[in-house]
Amino acid sequence: MSRILQGMRSLACAAGMLLAVATHAQGVPPSLVHTSWPVSRGAPADVWAMVQGRDGYLWLGTGSGLVRFDGTQFEPARLADGSPMPAGNITSLLAGPDGSMWMGFYRGGLARLKDGVYTRYPFDHTLSSGWVSAMAATPDGVIWAATSGGLLRFANGRWSRVGSDWGLVPGNTGSVLVDPEGTLWVAGAGWLVFLPPGANAFRQTNVPVREDSTLGRAPDGTLWLSDKLGGTRALPGVSAAHPVGSAVLPPESMEVIASDRMMFDREGRLWSTDTVHRSLFIIDRPGEKADGRPLKPADAVARFDSRNGMASDQMTPLLQDREGTVWVGTNFGIDSFRPASVSTFSGLDRAYKLDYLFSPGPDGHVWLAARRSVWRADGDAMVHMGDFPDDVYQVVGRSATEAWVLTEKELWHLENGKWRSRPYVPGGSLGGDLAIDAKGGLWAVFYRLGAYHLDGETWEKLPVESGAGHDPWGVFPANNGAVWFAGLDGLVMQLPTPDSTPRVWHVPALGAVWSMDVKGPLVLASGESGIALLQAGRFIALNAFGTMPLLGVTGIAQRDGQVWLNTSRGVIAITTSELERAFLHKGPPPRYQLFDYRDGLPGIALQAARNTLGFDERGRLVVASNQGPAFIDPGKAHHNPIPPDVFIRLLDTDQGAFAPSAFLRLPSGTSRLHVTFTATSLAVPERVAFRYRLTGVDAGWQDSGTRREAFYTNLSPGDYRFEVMAANEDGVWSSGAAAAAFSIPPLFHQTLWFRAGCIVLGVLLIGLAIVWRTRQYGRRIRLQADTRHAERERIARELHDTLLQSVQGLTLRFATAAEALPADDPARASLDDALTVAETVIGEGRDRLLELRSTDDTGRSLGEALALAGREAETFFGTPFVFEEQGKVVPVVPAVAAEIVDIMREALFNAYRHANATLIVCHLRFEPGELAVSVADNGHGIVAGDTQSTASHRHFGITGMRERATRIQAHLDIRPRAFGGTEVRLRISARHAYARWSGPWARHGITPDEKGAP
Repeated sequence: MSRILQGMRSLACAAGMLLAVATHAQGVPPSLVHTSWPVSRGAPADVWAMVQGRDGYLWLGTGSGLVRFDGTQFEPARLADGSPMPAGNITSLLAGPDGSMWMGFYRGGLARLKDGVYTRYPFDHTLSSGWVSAMAATPDGVIWAATSGGLLRFANGRWSRVGSDWGLVPGNTGSVLVDPEGTLWVAGAGWLVFLPPGANAFRQTNVPVREDSTLGRAPDGTLWLSDKLGGTRALPGVSAAHPVGSAVLPPESMEVIASDRMMFDREGRLWSTDTVHRSLFIIDRPGEKADGRPLKPADAVARFDSRNGMASDQMTPLLQDREGTVWVGTNFGIDSFRPASVSTFSGLDRAYKLDYLFSPGPDGHVWLAARRSVWRADGDAMVHMGDFPDDVYQVVGRSATEAWVLTEKELWHLENGKWRSRPYVPGGSLGGDLAIDAKGGLWAVFYRLGAYHLDGETWEKLPVESGAGHDPWGVFPANNGAVWFAGLDGLVMQLPTPDSTPRVWHVPALGAVWSMDVKGPLVLASGESGIALLQAGRFIALNAFGTMPLLGVTGIAQRDGQVWLNTSRGVIAITTSELERAFLHKGPPPRYQLFDYRDGLPGIALQAARNTLGFDERGRLVVASNQGPAFIDPGKAHHNPIPPDVFIRLLDTDQGAFAPSAFLRLPSGTSRLHVTFTATSLAVPERVAFRYRLTGVDAGWQDSGTRREAFYTNLSPGDYRFEVMAANEDGVWSSGAAAAAFSIPPLFHQTLWFRAGCIVLGVLLIGLAIVWRTRQYGRRIRLQADTRHAERERIARELHDTLLQSVQGLTLRFATAAEALPADDPARASLDDALTVAETVIGEGRDRLLELRSTDDTGRSLGEALALAGREAETFFGTPFVFEEQGKVVPVVPAVAAEIVDIMREALFNAYRHANATLIVCHLRFEPGELAVSVADNGHGIVAGDTQSTASHRHFGITGMRERATRIQAHLDIRPRAFGGTEVRLRISARHAYARWSGPWARHGITPDEKGAP
């Protein structure tokens, strides 16, 4: 088992070493993180000058022109119209107070870029004075340029040479510097001189200067000077108030740091690029060496060249940006150094860093076992505490002077400064785990032997299940006296007291349980695939924080409301409340902080190990990584408070690419949009997060993570506004959003007029379809009416020529027979009665034949049809008929007119047959709101109750009239007249009666719930 675990540990260490070689530069001081951008990563070559603009971009003056860098992408500077800027070998840069960018060139001459407009100052006797090495701006807005041919001055829109009229000896000028008081310092032409604010002549300091000089000013106000042979040295006491220095040049030596450029950072360290030694030097606490003697390489706390990760050995410019990152320009790329949040321990060689075991003690002392040696953390260093004859399986310390060590064959105890062997568990050991509780008690787990507690000199076996794949893997004492055990099979056991029965849980979805934390407010377990929380008597698992998976979690620690996790992605810090919310899967992904190689962590979580996190006696979090131990001071972890500037780079559409502007008009027909954006947070650009929205499309902000682009499809014509915000690596959001407004004009077929025309055309087509359908339906109705009328005439003829004639003939024969009988013959009385009935039947038959032969009304107006029906009845029955028509005649829907005629014909026949009237009147009135038709007589009237009868004496005339009225949504009223007789009145609304008002269903003479019915 031990060999298997050692093999797993070796593989994990090897994998971690590869990662460290690829991502972590060697030789970096514990407080800095080094990142290199060589030409292979897109950086330009020959970087001779650097400056940070007001927009946060890092501007690089290179041998091929001006380049800007946003932390992820290098791009050549362009003019306002998007065209490339003229090329040139730039050796000096200055960001002017008005937002302009000044450039000095190797072959002489200067240029300015302002608001995308490039101005090159032509060569003349002034500007052809040699290469420009440095530039500076004084508070009065004057630009000064140091060149190999002398000092230049830009004022009132022109450049001029500074010479003897300014009290300056003409000649090579190496460097210019403006101090916080506004004094201009110039090193060159053999002496260091200065120009106080408002003065018009330089003053001498009596400090001699060789060629190729550079100046620097420490935070304490001390001036520093360097030249190629005299080295880098402080000028103690030299100031504008006391401009007296040593008139003696230091001896020429190759053993000094000769700064091509030097810079003091905000922490007071001195950075120097030395072209003689081809190295970058960092001098910590330079004030202690500011006695006037030249600095030597041995004075540096760190030295960097291509052997420990620099892009090149030829280094020149230095710059510290607004976020505190130091940048170094080389002839094959650029490098950066920024404050680290993770520091490493000194005192361990590489072999011990790659193969070790780690254990934080209960009192905060951290112990480390490497092969057969044991070490203890003491401040920032590891102190050797002893060697053993066998490989160490585990070490655990109770204090700085007391510890236990488990080897392959023995158990060792450090007490009173001496190691001595203690009783071992019978049966030997294949490795195991040790832990010390808060009272100093020793607990142990031995593979295949089980769990034990050391009571004095005796090992007490605990009732913890072992064997058959359930061997406990780690032991974790809690503050309340309980002891927890974790197993490789996913089992977790708790022993409340040594003599009690353990409680057992199976932790889901973790695989092997590597570590536990049972001393904080939460009971947590970690494993290969995440972490688990004990809640309501059961463990629930969490495998990811949003899109970030939790893998290889081998350490958990809790303190001050935060939970720390050591994972294969790095160390994660998350608040207890955020972690509990993450377990409940409520709300957005949890907020957390990640510490990895970008923060100085020398690897990933040490795998195949137990409890790889712990707090030391200083409150620092000690981390076991596969590249060696490290520590994080939560109170001193680097925080970046600078909000990033955010910019929209390009709007790329299916109609072409466009630069953002105040308001952009995209081509008509644009439907796809690809927006690229960026932010100038240079510290950890890989962690800059973005959110964006497109008004008119997005309901709210869209989180894009670290992705610097957005995509939209199927855009409609209209006005839009794209906005984007950015947050730096510590979650500080930009103060405002970058915005780009644009419009997409519609194509002809997308215009409102075109759509309105389509709607009008559609309405017209629908109207034509309705008219055509109405006419088709009318023709069908007329055809049906013609067919029905022809059939009725045929039936009437058949009945008249056959049945009615036959009955008439029979009646005549019976009448003849009755005449032959005596008047008092009883048979004659019976025949007379039968003949009376026969006459009645013949009369009713004639009535029905008249109805069948009623003239077809198809093609006639409503008034004509009603008048014709009345005249036919008048001819047959003999009672006078009058037809009256009022109002402007309006076409009536044919189907409605047919129903009206049928209703009124029934009313006419009823009046003729039953009213015994002397006059019958039909009245038709066209009104704007309704159509009214009535039939009135002056007969004996009708009983009110009879109008409600549905089938009186098996006659269904009135019932049929009401049904027809209901069908056309009309109101039928039958009532007695006040002066005698009966009136039948029918009223129907104009919307249903008149052809120009009716809808598609009313045109067919039917109600909407009967559509389709003839």
